[in-house]
Amino acid sequence: MRQAEIKRKTQETDIELAVNLDQQEPVAIETGVGFFDHMLTLFARYGMQILGLRHESENWSSFAARYHLVFSRSDKSEPQQPKINQEPAPVQATVISNPTVLISTPVRTGQQVYAENGDLIVTGIVSQGAELIADGNIHIYAPMRGRALAGAKGNTNARIFIHSMQAELVSVAGIYRNFEQDLPDHLHKKAVQVSLQDNRLVISAIDTD
Repeated sequence: MRQAEIKRKTQETDIELAVNLDQQEPVAIETGVGFFDHMLTLFARYGMQILGLRHESENWSSFAARYHLVFSRSDKSEPQQPKINQEPAPVQATVISNPTVLISTPVRTGQQVYAENGDLIVTGIVSQGAELIADGNIHIYAPMRGRALAGAKGNTNARIFIHSMQAELVSVAGIYRNFEQDLPDHLHKKAVQVSLQDNRLVISAIDTD
């Protein structure tokens, strides 16, 4: 017969428990705890078998061995911690897709400067016959006497900013204008901006006052 009886008395409780796993119905279980009553009733009614016993006290191991149950000890002093994914989260890097090229020396006749996939800033004089090319914008903070070609890969939003306009040629996204004759007085040696509007090259003065 698979049966057992245990008594436990403390300052707060006085418990007596008797279990007979082979007894047939009727089954009467009254522990005072509704859920526990229901669970034990299922064990008795449907012949469910207890395979193991887990308890924090080693004293229960002899009880488990008596009824051929597997015993394991639960250690409450070291509660199991939820597993944390230690894999580092992917880092979202900030990529500068339009780097800027800075030229602080004069660009002389026959020289060519190209800012690939970015803007070009020139602070030195650009001589006649020199050429500035950028896939982005071009900024020239000195007299500009050569050629300036912005938006070289077709960027129609590119612009050219010139501190002193004396250029031979300016171009944005392949649309160009050369200056075989002198510029109008309101543009010659003045600060200007070159841009595209409705596929037409527009050169406008920049008010520096």
